[in-house]
This record gives sequence, C-alpha cells and structure tokens, in this order.
Amino acid sequence: MTNPTKSDPIGSGHIMVPNGSPETSKDRNTIQHDEHIARLTQEIENLRSELTRVRDLNNLSIILQSPLPEPRSIAPNPSRFPSLDSPVPEHFPPQ
Repeated sequence: MTNPTKSDPIGSGHIMVPNGSPETSKDRNTIQHDEHIARLTQEIENLRSELTRVRDLNNLSIILQSPLPEPRSIAPNPSRFPSLDSPVPEHFPPQ
C-alpha cells in the first residue's frame, strides 16, 4: 500500500493528458494554416490596393506638374516644302 503522507514526485498534478487524438491536433494545425493563409491573402489585397492608390497619386502628380498645352492658333501652318509649281532656285542649274 502507499503511504498518503509520503511525497510523490510524480503526483497527479504532473500528469499530462493529451487533449485529443493525433487527428484532432492535425486538424488544429490545418485550421491554423488556413487562417494564416487567409491573413496573408488579405494583406496582399491591402498592399495591392495601396499600390494602386500610390500609382494613381503619382499619375495625378505628373499631370499636375505638366505644363498646360498651348492654345492652338487657327491660322494654317506654313508649308515646309515648296510646291511643285515653285521656280527652281538658281543654285541648282538645269542640266
């Protein structure tokens, strides 16, 4: 028989009882993994939206810093090339 006054180094307070079967532990790990993936996916979406916002602000900044286009005149542009009816210049004598 055991002596109830004797101290037992491995008493009932030191016994670990598993919470469940190994399958339960595996399921818990799977759930934690899925939650981690969901958090990472949400963080990626947040970063994508922030990147889009920064690009939009950058484009707006470029637009605001660009000079305004000069007003167009309604006068026709002078022709750059002489027409075929123009006289031939003197420095190109006919052959």
